[in-house]
Amino acid sequence: MKKVLKISAIVLGVLIVLMLLTPFLFKGKITQIAKDELNKSLNAKIDFSGMSLGLFKNFPNFTFTIKDLSVVGLQEFEGDTLFAAPQLSFTLDLQSVLAGNYEVTKIKLQEPLINLLVLENEKANWDIALASEEDSMEVEEADTTNYKLVLESFEIENARVIYDDKAYQMYSLLKGFNLTLKGDLTAHTAELELKSSIQELTYEMENISYMKKSKIDFLAEIDANLDSSKYTFRDNKLLINGLEINFEGFVAMPSDDIYMDLRYQAPKADLKSLMSLVPAFYMEGYEDVKTEGKVAFNGWAKGVYGEFSMPAFELNIDIDKGRFQYPDLPQAVENIYLKTKILSPSSDMNDMQIDISRFSFKIINNPMEVKLKLRTPLTDPDIDAQFKGKFDLASLVQVYPLDSDMHLSGLFTTDIRLKGKQSSLDKEQYQDFVASGSMQLADLHYQDKDLPEGIVIHRAAMSFTPQFIDMSSFNATYNHNTMEANGKLFNYMGYAFSDGILRGEVNLKADYLNLDELMASEETTAAPDTNVAEKPLEAFEVPKNIQMVMQCDIAKMKYDVYDLKAVFGKISIMNQQVNLDKLHMELLGGKMEMSGFYNSSNLEQPLVHFILGISDFNIKQTYQAMDMVKQLAPIMQYAEGTFSSLLSYEGKLDKAMNPDLNSVSAKGILSTSKLSIKGAKSIEELANTLKINELKNLSTDAMAIPFEIKDGKLLVKTFETKVNGIPMKASGVTYLNQNIDYDLNMKIPREKLGGQANSTLNHLSAKAKAMGVDVAASDQIDVQAKMTGTTTKPKIGLNFKETANKVEDQIKQEIVNQTEEIKKQAYDEAQKLKTELENKAKEELKKQQEELERKKKEAEERAKKKLQEEAKKRLGKYF
Repeated sequence: MKKVLKISAIVLGVLIVLMLLTPFLFKGKITQIAKDELNKSLNAKIDFSGMSLGLFKNFPNFTFTIKDLSVVGLQEFEGDTLFAAPQLSFTLDLQSVLAGNYEVTKIKLQEPLINLLVLENEKANWDIALASEEDSMEVEEADTTNYKLVLESFEIENARVIYDDKAYQMYSLLKGFNLTLKGDLTAHTAELELKSSIQELTYEMENISYMKKSKIDFLAEIDANLDSSKYTFRDNKLLINGLEINFEGFVAMPSDDIYMDLRYQAPKADLKSLMSLVPAFYMEGYEDVKTEGKVAFNGWAKGVYGEFSMPAFELNIDIDKGRFQYPDLPQAVENIYLKTKILSPSSDMNDMQIDISRFSFKIINNPMEVKLKLRTPLTDPDIDAQFKGKFDLASLVQVYPLDSDMHLSGLFTTDIRLKGKQSSLDKEQYQDFVASGSMQLADLHYQDKDLPEGIVIHRAAMSFTPQFIDMSSFNATYNHNTMEANGKLFNYMGYAFSDGILRGEVNLKADYLNLDELMASEETTAAPDTNVAEKPLEAFEVPKNIQMVMQCDIAKMKYDVYDLKAVFGKISIMNQQVNLDKLHMELLGGKMEMSGFYNSSNLEQPLVHFILGISDFNIKQTYQAMDMVKQLAPIMQYAEGTFSSLLSYEGKLDKAMNPDLNSVSAKGILSTSKLSIKGAKSIEELANTLKINELKNLSTDAMAIPFEIKDGKLLVKTFETKVNGIPMKASGVTYLNQNIDYDLNMKIPREKLGGQANSTLNHLSAKAKAMGVDVAASDQIDVQAKMTGTTTKPKIGLNFKETANKVEDQIKQEIVNQTEEIKKQAYDEAQKLKTELENKAKEELKKQQEELERKKKEAEERAKKKLQEEAKKRLGKYF
């Protein structure tokens, strides 16, 4: 409260003091000075189109008017309007203006917009006062200013007020809010007259609507002690739709806390006015409803309402023998009895007691009865409840005006008894807690404008025990597809009464499941419009207090643009996270198995982490279905074939469930079948550069492509394949802005190359021949290509210098090879000649030796013979 008053003082002080110094001179300059001073004082952008000061509207007093005033937030609230009004008027006492005191006697706001926002971190957009030394000098500054609020009247005309609290999930909308407060607000005590009205008031909390387009009027005469900020009610009347409530007592606000001692009652209450508080009954035609029965509505509130405290209070509602009937319907709801007492005797809400000793009604031949007692709701809910009755839903149309396109039928029966403390269940002392009975639903058929195809629950049966609810059967048809479920729900009492965790084990079997419709917002258009684009998906919040394990077997399922088949595996919900465990499915012409999670703890950027095993996905279908593929692999739109992959993927999503590519980290290997690629700009540019037209329509061998997605880039590591029979190696990167940078190495048959390459090669061959070296032409030439530019405007560069260098190296090596061959041939010839000469020398030597031996032997034989003959001659005379 102090902070609001301080902000108001800053705004009023700067505007009034600066503007009234010279109201008719230097108007534009003073306007700019006022804007500058306001923007210096507040953490927001203040603007207005102009000012005026006149005597005629509230003669003889001055009327100072600011036109088109707006206050727009900064930082987290950038662009959000906190306040806007086409006209803000101050009435100033003439004598005070002449004396230089500037007494403000009246303030009027015309058609203001007040937009109050609270973020999930509990930061509010109206907390715009800049911290400064002014905080410690607030009292002194108030005493030294030359303007004073001596209000006699404060008026708001036709305001629109929005309060949107994300932290506590509260939303309120006031349309046509008017307020007039009159009285001498300068006195120590004053008699105030308050008159206010709201044409439409809507209030929701945690997505539950408590008031919907309710009409409010409040007239009050109040004795005010302005020194202590205490306000005592005298004559007053509060009208909420048709219910009139009167107050006695006081409300005091000496600080940020609110002190109160109030008693209230509705002396003219009847069943019709009480029903007007229920949004489902307060609608068109409500005025003509006929009601009977006695009604009492009263209570009190006493204590302190603050950030950490609640006042004690009591509310009593009694209905005796009530009855209501809509004029155009044949039957009435009869025998309505309600006796309710809600008592909180202290500021401790755990002391609150809820006693519904009787609540019963009868619709045609369908009686329903409810009894409930609840004690210590916060620490250890102690419940004693009974729900019993039967209801033929088709009979509802005879007592309540359903929409013309709504159909409802089916039989609902229940007989449930619950008695005991939550602590008994927590300690597993089930013998101390009574939970028995059952609830059945048979042949329910529901259909309306938002669900024109209707839903049918053929059978649903639940039985209650202290440990769990046993859902023995659930069989439903939606859009001509049937699903079945069974399982158990644990800790249902703690979940219902003390914000505990609901645990469950469920088996789900379905012919068809449409996840888009299950996750869609409850807000829908009045009728389908084929011209309106389909509402995009929104990130969904996984409940904090549900832990569920579900075994699913789903024949067909739809999610976004994906049509899935044969979905089976385990899905679990825990800690705002959906976990998938080996979930198998068929989609995009192939199969996939995935494990991982979706985490919604930060709904602005949900987190996903999956390991995917993909088999035989159709490439074109994948391109059409996945935006990330369109951005990182646009060539897939021109390819025909299938691919398989094993990859790890993690990253963030945006509010529309699209991947935030800058956060994606993925790694894996992509295996393709034989592919055909036609129409890709990058491929056509490569074919044109190489002068090989047949490359414009590619066919590849199967490939294994290792890849990585990191920092918003698709990194393709080196892989090998054949393109139209041409061996190729490739690697490179695709960026988010569609820029590309790829290296291609190909072995291209020489006869397919263009003139530039062949001219280079022929010139080199001629040089080799001139050197006396005959180089045989290679059948395949290594060609290096660089692909840059973008996916739609690629650029191809061929490195023929490198190719020529390689060919020259080949020629040089060929020369070396040929020289070595000549040397080898000469050496071999020399060796051969040497061997022949040696062999001839050996043969000649052998011949010579043999001849010598022969001659020697002949000589020896001649000598021996001669010796024998000589001996014979000499010895012959003796013998």
